[in-house]
Amino acid sequence: MNNISKYKTLELIKNNPYFKCSFIKKDNSLRHMICSFEMNQKVDNSLVLVWDLENDNYRNINLDTLQTLTIKDISYKIV
Repeated sequence: MNNISKYKTLELIKNNPYFKCSFIKKDNSLRHMICSFEMNQKVDNSLVLVWDLENDNYRNINLDTLQTLTIKDISYKIV
């Protein structure tokens, strides 16, 4: 698994239509999601708006709590 920064993560997310990720939710539980980046919408410095492909709904991903990212079968650990 490759290590990347949260800033590099945002760049990868923006340049790829679909990705898998895992992150810590507000309630401290771990969420796994398959999603797509939405229209270059960045909510603030840490939150990114995505479309959850499994639940057909918008979600926010907090880059500060993002744990892993998988794009085109390449896995990354966010450090």
